[in-house]
Amino acid sequence: MPVMMSHYVMLQRNLIYTGITRAKKILVLVGTKKALSYAVHHVTVDERNTCLKERLRRLLPTFESVSQDTIRNTAGLYLFPENPQSLNLVAEEADYGKQDKKPSHEEWLKIDLFERLAKSEFRSRFRLSDKDKEYISEKGMETIREHARDFVAKRLAPENPANDGKQTPMRGHPVFIAQHATGTCCRGCLEKWHGIPKGRELSEAEQEYVVDVLMKWVRGHVI
Repeated sequence: MPVMMSHYVMLQRNLIYTGITRAKKILVLVGTKKALSYAVHHVTVDERNTCLKERLRRLLPTFESVSQDTIRNTAGLYLFPENPQSLNLVAEEADYGKQDKKPSHEEWLKIDLFERLAKSEFRSRFRLSDKDKEYISEKGMETIREHARDFVAKRLAPENPANDGKQTPMRGHPVFIAQHATGTCCRGCLEKWHGIPKGRELSEAEQEYVVDVLMKWVRGHVI
């Protein structure tokens, strides 16, 4: 199975998981460690609409009556030892709940952006190269800001950007690095990290907001 940065738009954790788990006898990954690491940390699917819990409830009529004391957590799943024949496994998301409940997307968006970015192993690993820093020093921050404004207007602001999801190169300009680092590289990431929905053109205020975010990141990493 190829795992290469040249096809980075396909490097997603759920796709890598699917590819690996479909192997019957042997699996050979051909590519780079960087690409595999990118895929493992690139999570674009937050919810799985499998309806597993509802289906299990229909199949297991005693599910609701099982005491929590009879449940033990095994490898992330709940095992009901009283019925070893069926080994009733129920996903961890069952109503018995987790101690640390994951916040909703709306709640998550209220947390400071750069605090959230710092917790993302993928986003936080982006750095400006010496060449990038030299370019910024040579051109000046105002010019870099104009470049950012131009990139956002042409590549991100349209209702349906061309090649959305892969319109931002991984290198070649400091602004490109900043876009990947701040989740402003495509409309999907913009929606996830900033709550700005895709499927419509960005307003001038939204474009300026993105530029402000990019420049804040650049200023913080140019030293």
